[in-house]
Amino acid sequence: MNGFDVFKTYQAIKLHFGTPTYNFFVYNGKTNATLDSFERRRDKFMFHKLARKYKEEEIVPFLVANFVHNNHTWTKDLLSDEAREVYTNWIKINQSMSQIFKDDLARLMPNERSPKEFNKLFVTDGDYPKILTAYQVNDITLETLTVLNSMMNFITIWDKKIEDDIIYPKVSLKVRKYGAFLNVDVKKYKNILLSVLEAI
Repeated sequence: MNGFDVFKTYQAIKLHFGTPTYNFFVYNGKTNATLDSFERRRDKFMFHKLARKYKEEEIVPFLVANFVHNNHTWTKDLLSDEAREVYTNWIKINQSMSQIFKDDLARLMPNERSPKEFNKLFVTDGDYPKILTAYQVNDITLETLTVLNSMMNFITIWDKKIEDDIIYPKVSLKVRKYGAFLNVDVKKYKNILLSVLEAI
């Protein structure tokens, strides 16, 4: 993979997370980026450096990790130690997602764990549901919120009911876009959820 290849992937991931209509998988990572437009970029050397720094199979997850962390990631930031750390932490989270999911659920329902209590987490009358507030204050991970949405598709309901039109739409877009990359085994996580609800 050369610098131009990294640039094309960067453009595709950026479009995926930044626009409602573009889907990385539907378009197979293709954009209207051209070699000519790449050669005119002042920062093209950064993409060449990224191509040397990361293996081909690392580029997509590396970019996903950093755009999930910060949707306004600049190209110069991708060469930083922080970008590498974001990627390393993302790998650790994905390797431990089952346990993180279980721990997050237990934290959401510290006393009573029942279907009724679980359902209360998603109720909104225009304000933020409890589970969304928990995510906003970092009590649960984006991964847990995204996994649950893959199971229940509550984002489509929230989109119609939550009145905040400044912060919430960004969260909604991120959850929907991130879900495409997590490849959630719905049956597996439903079983984990049931085990947590039956724990008390």
